[in-house]
Amino acid sequence: MPKNILISRGLSPEALTQIPPDVVVDLNGHEHQLSRQELLTRLQGKQGLICQITDTIDDEVLATPGLRVVSNVAVGYNNIDAAAAKRRGIVVTNTPDVLTETTADFAWALLMAAARRVVEADRYTRSGEWGTWKWDLLWGLDVYGKTLGLIGFGRSGRAVTW
Repeated sequence: MPKNILISRGLSPEALTQIPPDVVVDLNGHEHQLSRQELLTRLQGKQGLICQITDTIDDEVLATPGLRVVSNVAVGYNNIDAAAAKRRGIVVTNTPDVLTETTADFAWALLMAAARRVVEADRYTRSGEWGTWKWDLLWGLDVYGKTLGLIGFGRSGRAVTW
């Protein structure tokens, strides 16, 4: 019996190359999310589902005959009824470390943007209000030499500290 999976939304080309050649793939290659009815219909006859955090995978979806695995392309799996999956013997997976460094990068970007008033300065400049250089215009705060306090020291918190 061939292995059939549904991919509910586009994946990177690198990820798609990891799918074994003997697996039949039904790929929603569009940027739009499948409607609930589309998801239920296209999942029929599939043993696997690769979904994203925007998909609601509840007991009704998990009741699809023959479904064996749900793989969530997300750090968490709040969108999946894990208890119902366990009750039905369906394996649930996620990608827990996929955004660790990305999240840390964004934390630094937001920290720097806030300290240096980047968004405010951009708006001010684009609005046409800026006329000439002023020595104290939109200074912001130095980050250099400061101590960063983190609440929580999970994967992302550790990555922020390099």
